[in-house]
Order: sequence, then C-alpha cells, then structure tokens
Amino acid sequence: MAPYGLGAETIWTIGRWNTNKSIPTQIGTASNWISVSCGNNHTMAMKSDGTAWAWGFNGIGELGDGTTTQIQSYSDRHCDELDWPACWRNHSLGFKSERTSFCATGLNFYGQLGNGITDDRSNFNCVFILFFPTHQQL
Repeated sequence: MAPYGLGAETIWTIGRWNTNKSIPTQIGTASNWISVSCGNNHTMAMKSDGTAWAWGFNGIGELGDGTTTQIQSYSDRHCDELDWPACWRNHSLGFKSERTSFCATGLNFYGQLGNGITDDRSNFNCVFILFFPTHQQL
C-alpha cells in the first residue's frame, strides 16, 4: 500500500514543504506500508518489514524523537521502540513489540499519555499494562 495525502497544509502529512494539494498525492515512493495514522499535523506509519516511521510537525514532541524539530520526510525518522504506531491530534502512541506496554509522546494537557502526570513529552514514555486485548476480545 502506498499512503496518500491531500488538503491544506498537507506539508506536514505528505512530507512536502510549502505544498497544498486538492487531489490525493502519494507520499514518497515506498509501497510497502501496512498502516498509516495522521494527527493534526504529523503522520506515523508502519512498513511491512515491521519498522515504524514518523514525520511532520513536532512542536510539542509528537514525533517522539526527544526534540521539537519538524521532520520533512518519512525517511528522516525511524521509531525503533514501537510496533503499530497511531496518532491523535497532537500526541502519538503505539505498543511495544512484546505487547506488555504502550508508549506515548506529545501533548499531555489532559493526561492522555497515560503516565499519571500532565507534562508534555518529546520522547516516548512507556507505561506497563497487564492486559492486552486480542482482536477477538475487542
């Protein structure tokens, strides 16, 4: 699968700067993506080889690289610590491969990172979980 993006300010989600698109535009040239998730201005995705990637706006640390530096292309950021990443507004999360913890980064005003505090994070904070539901249990 090849991911596509469109709309105003897709500069963050499609990895092209100063670009607005009114038709779907392929992101990069890779075609081995198996999941893609978009936040307000950032994207996280997973390739079929099991690697997770992030790019886009990073003003609150939603890319989890320990900085607030924008990442222009998916090829610039590989998230070694995550399996199955997902985005929501201004934070990102995902599960570790052993499925005993989830990790979150970015905006934490309402405690949405699940770490018991409300401080924003610019690197993935992992929280141990006792139960990980299977798709049959959801």
